[in-house]
Amino acid sequence: MKMKHWVLGLAWGLAIFSSAQAAQYSNSESVSVQPQRGMQETFWGVEIAGSGLGVAPKLSGVATGKSISNFSMNAEVQPPLSSASIGEINIGPSFSTFSSQGAGPNEVPRSLVFAWTVGAGARYQARFLSDQWIVPMVSYNLESFQYRLRSGETGQFFTKGPTLGAYFLLNSFDPEAAHALHSGTGIARTYATFEYRAVSGSGSDMELDGRSAHFGLRVEF
Repeated sequence: MKMKHWVLGLAWGLAIFSSAQAAQYSNSESVSVQPQRGMQETFWGVEIAGSGLGVAPKLSGVATGKSISNFSMNAEVQPPLSSASIGEINIGPSFSTFSSQGAGPNEVPRSLVFAWTVGAGARYQARFLSDQWIVPMVSYNLESFQYRLRSGETGQFFTKGPTLGAYFLLNSFDPEAAHALHSGTGIARTYATFEYRAVSGSGSDMELDGRSAHFGLRVEF
C-alpha cells in the first residue's frame, strides 16, 4: 500500500512536471520577447504549514490521543545553480511541533504530551517560469525528534522522510496587489501549498512511522 501511494504520487508529479516543460518550450518565443515571463530571481523562501490530521506515530508503550496535530516552518536559500532550464533547488533548516489531542488521562503517565523537531532539508521545485501557476515539488528532510511524556520523561531520536507536493501561485489572482507587495516588502511570489509527507525514525522505546497531508503558505523573496 505504501508503494502504491508513492507510485501514484510520483506519476502525478511527473505529469505536472511534463506539462510545465511543455509550457516552457511552447512559450520560448514569447519569453524572449517578454523577459518578465522568464525566471524571476529569488534568494530565499519561508513556508509555514500545518496538518489537523497529523502524523500517526506508532509509539511502543506510549499512549497518544485520538489525533496528532503538526505545525511546521521552513526557511530556505536558493543556491546560484538554480536556473530556468533545470528548475529551482532550495536548502535550509526546518522546525516542527507535534501535539497530541486528548493526550491520555492523568493516570497514564507514559502518554505523549508534546514533541518537536529541528533539522534541515533539500527541496526541488519544477518551476521554469516566474508566473507558473502550479509548481510541483519534492523534498527530503533529516530531523532530530525531541519528545516529552506526561510522566516528565524526555527523549530524542532522528527521523527522515520524503515529501511530494505542489505550490499554487496566488500572484495570478491579483497581479497589481502582488506587484505592490513586492515593491513594499520584497516578496516576489506567494503560494498556497499542499504537501504529502512521510516520516520515519525510532529510539530506544519509540517508533515514529506515518504520513500526513499538510496545507500552508509560502513566500519567496
